Amino acid sequence: MHTAPLRGAGAVDGDHTIRDEDAALRLAELVMSMVFVSDAGHKARSLARAVLGIADPTSDAAYRDRVPVTTNGTMRLIPADEPVFLIRGQDMVGGDAVRAWADLAAAAGANPGICDLARQQAAKMDEWPKKKVADHPSVRDHSASGQGVRAPR
Repeated sequence: MHTAPLRGAGAVDGDHTIRDEDAALRLAELVMSMVFVSDAGHKARSLARAVLGIADPTSDAAYRDRVPVTTNGTMRLIPADEPVFLIRGQDMVGGDAVRAWADLAAAAGANPGICDLARQQAAKMDEWPKKKVADHPSVRDHSASGQGVRAPR
């Protein structure tokens, strides 16, 4: 059995050693299988990568200017300067917009499975109980004039 002293930010006062390397590896693999959205969770995944000897993509220069975005339980690193457009289930036209995207993507040759997933998500968006017109604090409200307002289905 290999023992290694624990040191650094996570070490507790005193001399601690890894007493079961196999358990440490299993713990690291478990951490890697979990979905984390907090800073502590991301740190846990980074430490698990170190234990398992897996390269940490966030330490690569190409990833330094990326922003973690979590949707539907999956975290992706997106370049900070890449435009992103989020459509929520509460958007009155959200389901229609996602279906239109799926049709355009299919016509462009996208994987049919991706298009099917988008259409399934659109159906879930249609069923979302709370609906409203799109808004953003930086955009002047035009709802009083009727612009941009669509009647619910």
